[in-house]
Amino acid sequence: MSARMYYILLAIHDNSLMEGMKNYFEALKGHYVLLKVSNVDEGRKVLKKMFSTDNPDEGPDFVITDEFSGWQNLHHHILEYYPNSPFCVWGRETLPPDGFEEREGLDNWWSLEDGSYKKLENELMEKEIIESTNLPGEIFRSFPIYNFLRNNYTECDVFIKLSEIKFVKIINANAAYDLELFNKYFDKGAHSFFVPNKQVEECGEDTFLTYLPKEKEGPLIQSRKVVE
Repeated sequence: MSARMYYILLAIHDNSLMEGMKNYFEALKGHYVLLKVSNVDEGRKVLKKMFSTDNPDEGPDFVITDEFSGWQNLHHHILEYYPNSPFCVWGRETLPPDGFEEREGLDNWWSLEDGSYKKLENELMEKEIIESTNLPGEIFRSFPIYNFLRNNYTECDVFIKLSEIKFVKIINANAAYDLELFNKYFDKGAHSFFVPNKQVEECGEDTFLTYLPKEKEGPLIQSRKVVE
């Protein structure tokens, strides 16, 4: 029987962050393919090889990049050919890149001029997440269409909806660069890692926190792609 797969494009320059993201998604134990690229040309080649440019729904299921400026051409490529592929950007820039505008009062949280990105508050209800997506009915497409960017990663919160996992929250993205710290909080037997609230308070900023999934059996995420 064919396994349903989902595809995640990791376009990351920093080796430590790339390793951290790889470890994170491996711990989810789902049916997925990680597409790891280290530069724009490599990213375009992978996209051309893996996905059709004739159908905007045939792009990667999710894209994660570690900055705006270094991946700007790849961002525009994805927005042109795969506009339904949501992605998250972690970056240190203090000025919005071309094609983006800084929204008044959002403190370095930016959105595309066409409004397809939306700043999300720290406390979110699942209903608000669903309503912010273009395709709320599809598995994995219930990722919010957004980007998260905080200057110098200060109090960078990342929310990801992973099917039965409510949200994933990284209290401080700087911790992603500390692999020892990153791996410390993995629960390899579950689909995610977690730290009880008490430990969060004791560990301070460099702490990871996520909510446990409702069920730990079976793949958490399935997508439209089928791999023989």
